[in-house]
Amino acid sequence: MRLVLRRFEPFPLILAPVWLILIVLVLWSKEFAAQDIAVAVVVFSLVALFCHLQGPVLQVVVTPQHLVVANTFFRHRVPRRMIDDVVGTDFGVKVRLVDGDTIAVAMFDPAVNGVTAKSARWYQGRSRRLVEAMEAVPSEVSPDHEVERSARYGNMFTLLVFVLIIASGIGYVANA
Repeated sequence: MRLVLRRFEPFPLILAPVWLILIVLVLWSKEFAAQDIAVAVVVFSLVALFCHLQGPVLQVVVTPQHLVVANTFFRHRVPRRMIDDVVGTDFGVKVRLVDGDTIAVAMFDPAVNGVTAKSARWYQGRSRRLVEAMEAVPSEVSPDHEVERSARYGNMFTLLVFVLIIASGIGYVANA
């Protein structure tokens, strides 16, 4: 048995379709110059990048042997027996390990700090949600003795592609 918790924050999920509709309207309209379309593509790329990297790519997977924390650019695979506690503080939800290290769980962080910033009590509620998920999946002994940290190259590549799109759009606007 395994349980998957995914991030579905309303702000990026609502913003993406709105921006998509706006970019389609700009491209469909014949009244805009190529420079205006380039600006629209750059802005849409920024919004799409934000919505992708702060949206459903963030997740936590609870398996009998491991807790897998998939943050934006790194994935942590933690043997369940190495987990000491799950804590919610003013700075987010963290998994505390028996050796004293902590792993931030970005899935529970607000998408836009200041706009949807939450209190410590909110984070404590989210940490309880993670603890309940861990209790719902029976724990088994894992042969692993350390946390595996791996890069999420797909998200890094996505960031690189969007940066290149944005840079080329800015270069086009500057030269026009």
